[in-house]
Amino acid sequence: MERNRRPRSSHDGCCNLRFLTVIVYFFNFLHFVCSLTLGLLFLWTFYFKWYFVALLPSYRYVQIATFCAILSVLLLGTFLFGYLALNKERPQLTAIYTLLLVIILLVECGTCLMAYSYYEQVALDLKSSLITSLIRDHSLVENISDAFRDLHRLGKCCGVFSFEDWRNSLWWQNVNDVQSGVTRGFDLIVPDFCCQTVINDCGQSDHPSNIYYNGCLSFLIRSVQEGLFVIATTTLAVSFVQLLGACFTTCFYQQMKRLLNVKRMVYNYNNAF
Repeated sequence: MERNRRPRSSHDGCCNLRFLTVIVYFFNFLHFVCSLTLGLLFLWTFYFKWYFVALLPSYRYVQIATFCAILSVLLLGTFLFGYLALNKERPQLTAIYTLLLVIILLVECGTCLMAYSYYEQVALDLKSSLITSLIRDHSLVENISDAFRDLHRLGKCCGVFSFEDWRNSLWWQNVNDVQSGVTRGFDLIVPDFCCQTVINDCGQSDHPSNIYYNGCLSFLIRSVQEGLFVIATTTLAVSFVQLLGACFTTCFYQQMKRLLNVKRMVYNYNNAF
């Protein structure tokens, strides 16, 4: 009975080469899906979350979003290389493919950690930097002025902590100088974009029915943290897919090497006789 039992080969069991080939092809396709996901995430960040970048005290948010774009390109290249490696069925190419997956996995983990750490830090940074930008830079630095305008429009808010923040700003001093006051006949309390209904010189009245009283700080913090949370969770999910793919690819590489060794032994044995 024992002599009639055939030797166990690399095609036996739940982890045979054919089964692993299908699994690795599937995960390689998932890498393509992940590449598209990260690319769309970068576009979403660029079009819907980019308005406040000029108001941030550092470039960490921009760096994190840029890493998403870089990872998208790397994953697309790895997908194409993986397709080539699987078709060629060469262990060396499969080993390089696995190494690429591990490198990308490390970059994804780093991006996730960066997003999470900045998520915790951004509220503290904005509490000090945003009021400085409002007092010092609005109306003098164009991109910051545009960012404040978009922030007030989207957040339906006024100032940083309240509308009274504008009284301490260089904008207020410049717009309400003696010459402008004589020409206009009244002082502006807040910029027109603080008004609930924006019309020319509507910022002269601070009545609750005319302007927003709540500050923009909490809205900006929520917007930044929302973007960071989406980036962190997406890269974490993608890295989990990468980890599984790397594990199955490693098994595939081991089985392929084992099969080639068996074929080499059979070839040497046949040539010996």
